[in-house]
Amino acid sequence: MKKNFTLTFALLLCFFWIGGNAQTQFWSDTFDASPTSGIRTPEENGGVGGPPNTSYFRLTDGSTVSQNVTFTGKQGTNYWAGEDHNAAGTGFTSSGAEGAITNSPLNELSINWTGINISGKTGLSFRGLFAANSTNEPWDNVNACLSGAGTTNTDYITVQYRIDAGAYVDLIRFFNKGSATNGMHKYLFEDTDGNGCGDGTQLTNVFGEFIKTISGTGTTLDIRINVYSEGNNEEWAIDNFRLFETPTCTAPTITGNPPNRTICAGNNTTFPSNATGATGFQWQVNTGSGFTDLTNVAPYSNVTTNTLTVTGATAGMSGYLYRCVAYNATLACFTNTNQATLTVSSISTATGSQTNVSCFGGSNGTATVIPSGGIAPYSYSWSPSGGTGTTASGLAAGSYTVTVTDNIGCTATRNYTITQPPTLNGSTVVTNVACNGGNTGAINLTPFGGTPGYTFNWGGGITTEDRTGLAAGTYSVIITDANGCTRTVSGITVTQPTAVSGTTVVTNIACFGGNTGAINLTPTGGTGPYTFNWGGGITTEDRTGLAAGTYSV
Repeated sequence: MKKNFTLTFALLLCFFWIGGNAQTQFWSDTFDASPTSGIRTPEENGGVGGPPNTSYFRLTDGSTVSQNVTFTGKQGTNYWAGEDHNAAGTGFTSSGAEGAITNSPLNELSINWTGINISGKTGLSFRGLFAANSTNEPWDNVNACLSGAGTTNTDYITVQYRIDAGAYVDLIRFFNKGSATNGMHKYLFEDTDGNGCGDGTQLTNVFGEFIKTISGTGTTLDIRINVYSEGNNEEWAIDNFRLFETPTCTAPTITGNPPNRTICAGNNTTFPSNATGATGFQWQVNTGSGFTDLTNVAPYSNVTTNTLTVTGATAGMSGYLYRCVAYNATLACFTNTNQATLTVSSISTATGSQTNVSCFGGSNGTATVIPSGGIAPYSYSWSPSGGTGTTASGLAAGSYTVTVTDNIGCTATRNYTITQPPTLNGSTVVTNVACNGGNTGAINLTPFGGTPGYTFNWGGGITTEDRTGLAAGTYSVIITDANGCTRTVSGITVTQPTAVSGTTVVTNIACFGGNTGAINLTPTGGTGPYTFNWGGGITTEDRTGLAAGTYSV
């Protein structure tokens, strides 16, 4: 006998998209356990032959049935499979109430799922896995799809549904197409136009998923699958039936938009928002390439609450835009807040200049800062002195710090060290006058300190560094360096010796005409040692053996 069957199924809860609308899975039957709601009622669950069964209509993991081509791609462990339902000895019985397809017996086999709760659900859809194959026996079809075959029956798989016990409506149907000459008689194809001949996607030994829309709403849903397979090797299988809904969206109402925030670099801030009718929140950021979801990774936290927290904002985050997505039940039912701008003030004091003190001990140093970034206008505070302007003046040598504060109180500092040249001075080496009343004195002046590039003023228009041809006396010089600093070196004394002289003790001649006279000369003044010249080549200091006469030395 040849039978077919009706299957009612359930779908696991999941989340996917159809036509741009978010769908939620609310029912499933994976055949590994009972359906998630409702009741699964098969007309048969067994087989004959084997083991494994060669004719069967049953729940299986694949090991209890004989398959010429192994089905692959199942979900979980078990699936429902069938082959040659009316083989001799099967003993299958049917309610005989379906008669889903003309020219097929009224005792087709079926599985029904009844009492699936769809109360309040809209946008229903069905998903299921289907597979079929035949390596020998053709899938019969009396609807002119298998011409010349001489068949009187039609093999098929159909899925139907009804809402609140109404009439069953076709959801998806599979039939043979073609003829024995083109080989298409060994396959089932989706019947997309309802004429009883396959013209759509082919079923193979690899489970393929089909998605169909269920029209209408109500309280309970029944689904059945009807199958008619009378030939050896006409093998089919189903798995993982699921139902989905498209929940009606009541978008949240934004009652509080996040404000713009302006903070200093390194500081923290929050972006609060609020919405009614929201079940969840997701914060997003636009760094310049569109909005993307945030995660709880520094500097962000609380990204799935209505208040975003930013910790330790950096200068690079200035100008970022933030918004909160408030959603109701699913992310597809949402309302965005207005976008808020984060402004991060980061002052730079990298640009500045200074003028050092020109003369040792002076106070004409200056320091200037030119801030950038931050939020103008700026204020300035110099320490330990310098005033409150962009330039501090009248500075002595030392260390100074300026603190720049922008319009929202963010600060930055810059340090300066004002220097000064060493003390300007000069050292001298004096050459005194050699002889009393002479002008052989000299002064060798060496300037140091200050800023090189010296000039000199000895007075009387004399501007040389050193002096020569000097008579005995006291001299002074004004040294001026390259910065105009001056130093007077005074009290430079050039000395001279006293005048050279001598005293004599004369011993006169004892006897007239004799030569016993003598002169004892003692030189004074001048600078010893002395030399003497009496004339006639006589160079001794004293004279003896002198005749009467007048002598000079």
